[in-house]
Amino acid sequence: AKTHDDLYRIFEEQCRRLQTDHIDIYHLHNMNHGSWPRAKELDALKFLDDLRAKGRIGHAAFSFHERVELLDEILDAYDWGLTMVQYNYLDKFNQAGRKGVEAIAKRGIPVACMEPLRGGLLAQTPPQKVADAFEGFRPELSHVETSFMWLYNQPEVSVVLSGSSTMEQLEDSLRIFDTARPGILTEADEAVYDRARAAWEQIVKVPCTACGYCVPCPKKVNIPEVFRMYNETARTETPQRWLYSAILKTSGEDASQCVKCGQCLSKCPQGINIIEKLAEAHEDLTK
Repeated sequence: AKTHDDLYRIFEEQCRRLQTDHIDIYHLHNMNHGSWPRAKELDALKFLDDLRAKGRIGHAAFSFHERVELLDEILDAYDWGLTMVQYNYLDKFNQAGRKGVEAIAKRGIPVACMEPLRGGLLAQTPPQKVADAFEGFRPELSHVETSFMWLYNQPEVSVVLSGSSTMEQLEDSLRIFDTARPGILTEADEAVYDRARAAWEQIVKVPCTACGYCVPCPKKVNIPEVFRMYNETARTETPQRWLYSAILKTSGEDASQCVKCGQCLSKCPQGINIIEKLAEAHEDLTK
């Protein structure tokens, strides 16, 4: 959006694509130190007021990947109906984190948690160090279920977004959340998650969730796939170097194509220094 009128034009286009004239919960996407001032310049809050008054939207919301210091200002600026934050047991102290979730809930605003499995990372078989941290903890539960449990245990959390790729995954999520209740973890249980978080932090090289906002790269670098291979090498101790060479280097999508133009940097909701991490990944994957 370049002008205030663009907000209406984009909204109408979205409604046409959704084949509806009403959107229940409408978000200002990824409010941060760059987009929040721009939203104010474009008078986006007045735009939201207008849509609510006309019955075109039910609730105004915003999503947030920024540091918690900015969160209070945005929360106090409007009568929000929902706030969506990236939140999981790995991100307890990242982005909004636990402190931000409490600040949102304190204002009576519902909290929706995106990336509850950190881009699918927490749905995979955990590395041995992480498995050791969970040793003896609810052995009847899958790692997916223990990850969701950490979230729904917190009464401040209203909604946990669970992306499903298969019917089996959807049915599993329905089963898990059918009996989900807050307040079921003890302090000893929380200590288990703390140990697991510490183990993950030693393993994950790049906190990429493969959202794809950084692509297409003007030089065709497949940034998410480079980071996936880099993380996979560290996570499983199974080098992805032959795949990196055979697939990405052959197709000209490897990190050596990066010219440090910086177009990707402002697009990353995780705030990753993509240029620096691409060089780091390339060095490791070409050993």
